[in-house]
Parts: sequence; C-alpha cells; structure tokens
Amino acid sequence: MREKVKKIAKRANSATVLACLFVAFICVVGAARLPHVASELGALGRWREYTFEYFVETVDDIYAEMLTTSSDVPLLHNRGTYIELNGLIARTLGQRTMNDVTKLKNGLLFSFSGTMDVSVPIERMTQLFAAQEERGAQFLFVMAPLKVSKYDPQVPTGSVSVDNDSADELVNALRDNGVAVLDLRERMYEQGIDHGEAFYVTDHHWRTETALWAFAELMHEMTATGVIPHVDTPVTDVASYELRPSGVEFLGSRGRRTGRFFAGTDEMNLIIPRFDTQLTMEIPSRGIYNSGSFYDVAYDQELLTDADLYNNYAYSSIGYADNGLTLWRNDDALFDRRVMLIGDSFGNLPFALLSLVFSDCDEVDVRHLDEDFWSLYDATEPQLVIVFIGAASPNQKNTTLVSRAEG
Repeated sequence: MREKVKKIAKRANSATVLACLFVAFICVVGAARLPHVASELGALGRWREYTFEYFVETVDDIYAEMLTTSSDVPLLHNRGTYIELNGLIARTLGQRTMNDVTKLKNGLLFSFSGTMDVSVPIERMTQLFAAQEERGAQFLFVMAPLKVSKYDPQVPTGSVSVDNDSADELVNALRDNGVAVLDLRERMYEQGIDHGEAFYVTDHHWRTETALWAFAELMHEMTATGVIPHVDTPVTDVASYELRPSGVEFLGSRGRRTGRFFAGTDEMNLIIPRFDTQLTMEIPSRGIYNSGSFYDVAYDQELLTDADLYNNYAYSSIGYADNGLTLWRNDDALFDRRVMLIGDSFGNLPFALLSLVFSDCDEVDVRHLDEDFWSLYDATEPQLVIVFIGAASPNQKNTTLVSRAEG
C-alpha cells in the first residue's frame, strides 16, 4: 500500500512539474508573439474580441480547429508544439485517450466510430454485381481490415468496440445475395497476422507491407475462383518486391491529434518491383501524366522529400492520394483486360499493383468523382469490377453510389 501511495505521489509531482513547464512555455511564446499580435489586433480594431472572456468562450473551438486543419490557426502559430506538449503530459500521466484518440493495448492509435446503417450499400453493391452479371462480366467485393481486430480487439479495459459490426453486416448480406466477397479480416486471422504489426501506429491505414500481402491474397482469390488463370510469374510473389525505406518520418491521421510524444511516429516502406516494369498513369482532373517504371509512375516523389510532420502525409504519395479517376495502362501486363477498381485509400497500393496484372485499369474513388458514376461505368464496359474498401467505413460513396434508376 505504501509503495502504491509513493507511486501516485511521484506521478502527481511529475504532473505538477509538467504543468508548470507548460504554463511557462505558453508565457514565453505569448510574450514573444505579443508585439506581432498587438499589431495585428490593433490594425483590425479587434481588441474586444481578445479579452479574457472571449478567450474562455472560444478556446475549445480554436483548439479543435488546430487539430483538424493542415496549417497554423491565425494567432496560434506552431500548432504542432501545443499538441505535442499536450501529448507528452498525457503520456506521462498514463492517459490512454487524448483528443478522441485511444491508445490500444498493442500501442496503436485508434478512433472509435461505432456502427452505421449499411442498408444502402447492400442494395447498391448488389445492384452493381447484377449489372456485371447481366453483361456476363465479373465482380469481386474486398473488405480491408481496420486497426481493431474483431477477433482480438486490444481495446483498453472498460472500452468496447463495435466498429466491425457494420462491416460484418455488409459482408454477410452480400454473400447471401450471391456476391463474391474476399474478407481480408478473416484471412489475417486465419494466417495469424498481428494487427499490431500490420498497421501504422499513428495512422488509420495498414502498412505498405500489409497492402502488398493483400494484393497477393487478392491474386490468390481471383486465381482460385477462376477470375484469372494461374500464371507462374514474379508479379504475384511478394518476394519479388523490395521494401525500400522512404526515409520520411510522418504522423498519421491519429498521430496529428496527439503529437509525436504520445505514441511516436511512423515511417513508410516503398514497395518496388525487383523486375522490369513499364507503364503509364494519368489523373485527368489534376493534369498528371506519368510514364516509366512502377516506382517513377506510382509514387508522388514530392511527398517523399518533405519531413513536415503536420503538413506532409507520406501515405498520400501512393498513387498520388485519392482521386476521382486514375487511368493505369500497361502493354506488358499479364492480362489484356479492362478493369474498374472502385474504392477508398486502402486500395491505393493494391490498385497500383494491379496495373502490373491488367492492361487497362480505371481506378475510381466516387468520393472525389466529378462525373456520373453510371455513365462512366457504361462507357468503360469493364470486364471485371473490384470494389475495395476499409472496414471502418462500409457506408461511403464508394458503396452507396447512386441507384441505377436514379442515375
């Protein structure tokens, strides 16, 4: 009992010291900024707005904006420093939750989202499957995992996660409707893959190594179900790819709300084929056209040189992030086939790798698509459609689309 009291007292003393340091820091920063702030406020005639009363009323809104914006909030510069001091204090005090982000038992950062209505995704995905079937074409729905495993959630004591429930409902309903489904959550469990090793600590995405594994599983599934014939090729062998460190440290979507001291930072490995590749990639909406090897074409090189933790996101370098329409063309692909790839950012790397398999891949993210989806679908006449989404968001524009009748 005495040791427990000492431990609590020691933590309390640490908290007191940190609190004093934090207040001192704010004072120093505030003093340094005072002439500039006074000049700005005086010029704008806004002294009344920055009284103590106004500060008390709006500080929560300012802090919330600081957590969500990609740049400094006016009059609150160097926002990352404030977040990191907060994260350091939270870690020292042993807190597992900060700014709506929870540190799981395996150390990963996670934001609980709860359940959502998937009745519309069930209807629309079944409709898209039926459209393919009517044309004598193929369809495959792929569910990527989220950081909390439904088999071993790793949530802190007192927390409960239902985040997989909606994904389960969607998968089960699609299977009941005759839709071919590849549930990668099941494959990870069957193969004993640890979620703690499969995901970035500070981001909601899986590691590129896990995305490469998912690509190999997708190829295995398509071969086993007769979508494509078996081909003995290095393209489907994960050992045929180099894991090259990007050299860029980054904070993911969850880490930007907690800072580097709460759970650390991440670094992404680039997936580079060890065999020769030659392809093109075009993003019409952004005027981007690349031609060359997979490495030259598939990665946004600018995002691999900037180490700004709060304004640069290395994961977005894959396929140049999320775009409404990306056109991949490869005359040397394994199969001469028109494929439509629909999905969110979990599919970015698997979709890019599929350009080594199929000659004509149209990658679609309906969340950012400017044109009507069904018009694009009819114009493309895909021989194969693959929908690839993360289990955290089973109800999204990539699954709700718009009904065929409405379109």
